[in-house]
Amino acid sequence: MKALTLLATTIFVLFSTAPAVQAGVIAGKVSDESGRAISGVNVCLLPAGAVPGSDRACLRQNVSNAQGRYRFRMNKPGAYAVEIRDERFEAYVWNTVATHAVIERRDQDVHGLNFTRQFRFGNFHNQMTITADHLPELFARDLGSMATFVKLYVADTAATSGQKLLFLGRVTDVAQLAIKLSLPSTAQTIQYEVFGQDLNASGTIPVVL
Repeated sequence: MKALTLLATTIFVLFSTAPAVQAGVIAGKVSDESGRAISGVNVCLLPAGAVPGSDRACLRQNVSNAQGRYRFRMNKPGAYAVEIRDERFEAYVWNTVATHAVIERRDQDVHGLNFTRQFRFGNFHNQMTITADHLPELFARDLGSMATFVKLYVADTAATSGQKLLFLGRVTDVAQLAIKLSLPSTAQTIQYEVFGQDLNASGTIPVVL
């Protein structure tokens, strides 16, 4: 499977002509959404002009260690890009706050080029249809005369609300209810809320594909 390039960080490296005692390094850390280190992630060093997502060969590769850290020892002047290339994480994007860094001496190090994993909800969706059988609160309602609404969502730590909304609307017919959802591949449960006149209920629906 083709490994995806998920995010590139450009580093401009400038060297003075003064003699160097040792080479500098470009370094950073790879972690998940909670800040826990991720080991064994392939990190690629590229020329700064390389297009993210391209098949251009890495100048060098490094693998994050048990603390999630990687480093490249820099011996040549130039501009470089660092990106994640790891096919195990195709469902994720990698966020970073680092953009540019300048090395003016060969013994100067650039740290803090960190990558944080975040689930990409646009990829790897599964399909599931929600019917009235999943929402038992509906059976006791006269949907024709009592306005009743359904909200379906999954947890999304990247969203400000902590939710990814899947459906929100009024339901009018229990027998004909069929809400087709597109779910992230990692979703194991769907949260629901049913509300209206004299009704405010919530629950969880297991994902069954």
